[in-house]
Amino acid sequence: STSQHTKQQQQCVEPLDVLDESVHTGCCERLQSALSEVCCFVAGGSNAASSGVERSLQPGVMEGGRFFLTALLRFASHLVKENVTMLQPFSDQESNSWGALTEIVEELDAKQQGDSTPEESAFLLLFSAVGLYFLYGSERDKLLQNVEELRACYQEMRLACGLAKNRKKKQRRRETVSLLDSPGWIDVLTDVLLGFLSQASQLWRSVSGQVFRLVCSHVTSSSLQLITQVLQPQSKEELMDKEEEEEGEKEREGKEEEEGEKDEKEEEQSNESASSGSGESEDDGSEDEVEGGGGGEIDLAAFRADVKKALGLAAMDSEGEESDEPLDDDAMMEVDDALAAAFKLHLNRRPPKKQKKEEEKIVVHFKLRALDLVEIFIRRQPSNPLVLSLVPVLLKVIHYSQNKKLYSPLLERATHLFKGRLCHLKDYPRKGLDASLIHSQLQECLQYLHKATAVTAPPVTQGCMLLLKVLRGATQGPPVPHPPTPSTISPLTTRAGRKRRREREEEEEEEKDDKDSQDNKQKDTGLLDVAMVTAWLSELLMSYLTKKNSSVPPLFFLTLAERFPLLVWQLLDISIEGLSKTSSQFRKNQVYDMLTLLLSQRIDSETIGEIFSQCLPGLLKHVQQALPDVCQKSTKLLRPILKMTLKVVGFSCREEFKDAICDTEGLVQALEVVMDTKSSSMEAVRECEKVLSALQKRMSIKESVVQKKRKKKN
Repeated sequence: STSQHTKQQQQCVEPLDVLDESVHTGCCERLQSALSEVCCFVAGGSNAASSGVERSLQPGVMEGGRFFLTALLRFASHLVKENVTMLQPFSDQESNSWGALTEIVEELDAKQQGDSTPEESAFLLLFSAVGLYFLYGSERDKLLQNVEELRACYQEMRLACGLAKNRKKKQRRRETVSLLDSPGWIDVLTDVLLGFLSQASQLWRSVSGQVFRLVCSHVTSSSLQLITQVLQPQSKEELMDKEEEEEGEKEREGKEEEEGEKDEKEEEQSNESASSGSGESEDDGSEDEVEGGGGGEIDLAAFRADVKKALGLAAMDSEGEESDEPLDDDAMMEVDDALAAAFKLHLNRRPPKKQKKEEEKIVVHFKLRALDLVEIFIRRQPSNPLVLSLVPVLLKVIHYSQNKKLYSPLLERATHLFKGRLCHLKDYPRKGLDASLIHSQLQECLQYLHKATAVTAPPVTQGCMLLLKVLRGATQGPPVPHPPTPSTISPLTTRAGRKRRREREEEEEEEKDDKDSQDNKQKDTGLLDVAMVTAWLSELLMSYLTKKNSSVPPLFFLTLAERFPLLVWQLLDISIEGLSKTSSQFRKNQVYDMLTLLLSQRIDSETIGEIFSQCLPGLLKHVQQALPDVCQKSTKLLRPILKMTLKVVGFSCREEFKDAICDTEGLVQALEVVMDTKSSSMEAVRECEKVLSALQKRMSIKESVVQKKRKKKN
C-alpha cells in the first residue's frame, strides 16, 4: 500500500549509524554487481516468449517494456527529492547536472511507454546507468564531463534523426550549421562508450553492448575507426616483434642467395657443434638474466653515486686505488646497512615485471571488450560495406597476439569472431562498394601469407576468399542507404517527403539491378580486377615454389582452385614455369593437386580454351621429364602427378581441344618406364594404364578429325 511505502521512505531518510568506509565500499561493489545482473536479466522467460512479447525478451527490460535501470533511477531521484541525507552531498554543479539528467530520463521514459525510436531507447538506458553511477560512484568529476557530452550528443541525435519538434525555422537552421563544425553524434557516443568500457565493470560492459546494439545502424567509418584503433598494437614490444620478424625474413633470403643448399653431412656436423656449445651459452644466458632480472634499463651513474654515498670515507677515489685505513666492526656494520639500503633503492627504481604484466592484462581485457562491439556490428549490419574494413584489422590482431601467453584470450576471441562470424556472412555487401578500397584490403591480406604460420594461415585464407567473393558478386549499383549525415539533413523535410524520396530511390535501384544482373551473366567477375589480382597471385605462387623458406601455405591455392577456378586458370603458365624451377617434391605435389582440382571442374569460357591450348604442350613436356625422376626417388610419390596427367589428357579430349598439338609419344615412353620399374606399386601401374587408354582415345579422336579435314579438301 501507499502508506507502507511512505513509511519505508521515512525510515530510509536518515541512517541510524554511519557506515564504516570498508563496509561502504563493499556495499557499493555489491550494488554495482546487482545492477549488472539486473541489466542482463530477461524478464518473463518462457511465458513472455509464448505470449509473443518481443520487447520483454530484451535483456534488462521489465515485462511492461521499461528498463530496470530506469525504474531504479526514478525511485532514487524520488528519494533525493525527499531530502535524504547523502554521505556525499551534491555540489551546485553536480546538482544542476543531476536535475538535467533526471529531466531527460523522465521525458524519454514517458515516450518509451508509447512509441520510441531505438535511438531514444539507447540514450534512456545510458542516462539511467550514468545517473545511478552518479549516486554511488567515487569519480564524479570525470562523470560530470561525460554527462555534459551525452547531453550535447543527445540534442545532436534528435536534430539528426528529425526528432526535434516545436522549434522555429531560424533556430533549426542555426543548429544544422553548428553540427557541420562538430563531430557526428555517433562518434561522440562511441568515444563515450569506449571510455566506459575501459573500466573493469561488468555493468558498463553490458550497458555499452545494449546501447551500441540499438544505434549500430548509424555507425560511420570514423566511429568504427575509433573502435579499431583500440585493437591496434600500441605497446613498443608488439611493434618490435613485427620489425624483428621482417628483418629475420630479409636475412633468410640473403643467406639463401649467398650460401645456397648445403649437404646433409655438413648440417649434422654443425648441429653437433651447436649442441656441444649449448651448455655454455645457456649458462651465460642465465647469468645475464640474473644480472638483469627485474626488467628496465640500469642507470649505472646513479647506482655508483649511491654506493659511494653509502661507503662514505671507505669509498675509493678512483678505480685503481685501495684504501689503507682499516675499518672496525662497528664501521663495517654501518657500511653494510648503507650498502643494503643503496641496493634496495636501486631495485625499487626498476619497473617491476608484475606491474608490466598487470598493465598488459588491462590492455587485453579492454581489447576484448572492444571486440564485443565489433561482433555486435557484424551481427546487426552484415550488408554494410564497412564490415569489410574489419578483415585486415582482425587479421592484424591475430598476427600480433599469436606468440604471447597473455594475449591467448584475445587470439581465441579474434579467431572465433573472424572465422565464425565475419567469413560466414550470408547477406554480405553487394552494392555501394569501393572497388579500389577492397582491392587494397585484399592486397594487404595477401601480404600476411608471406609470413603465415599454422595459426594464421586458415584465417588469412578465409579472409582472402571473403574479399574475392564480395568483389565477384558485387554490382555497380548505388551505395547502400546509410543514415544521413548532419550536412545532408534538411530540418524542413517532412516524413512524407522522405518517404516519397525513398520510394523513388528504391525504384531506381531495382532498374539498375536488372541491368547489372544481365551484365554479370555475360561477365562473371563483378568488380574484380582480374589482371591486377592475377599479378599478385602469380608473385605469391612463385614465392611458394622458388623460395626455400617460404611461409606461404599450400592450403590457400587449393582453396582458391576450388572456389575461384577462373583465377587459377590465369596462373597455369606460371605454375608450369614454377614446377621447372623448384626442387621440392612436396611443393610440386601440392601444385599437382591444385591442377587436378582445377581440371575436375567444368567451366565454359573461351579464355580457358585459349589458355589450355597454349599451356598443354608445356604441361605434357614437364610430365614427360618428371615421371622418370620421381620414379627413381620413390614410387609412392607418383600418385599426384599421375592423377594430374589423367585429368590433363581427359580434359584435352573435349571437342574444343581436338586440334591442339601435343607430343604424346614421349609421354607414352615415360609411362612405359614407370610400368617397367620393379618397385612400382600396383596402384601406380593401374593409373598408368588409365592414362594410356585416355591417350589412345585422344589419338583416335585426332585421327578422325584429320580424316574429316582431308575429305573436305577433296
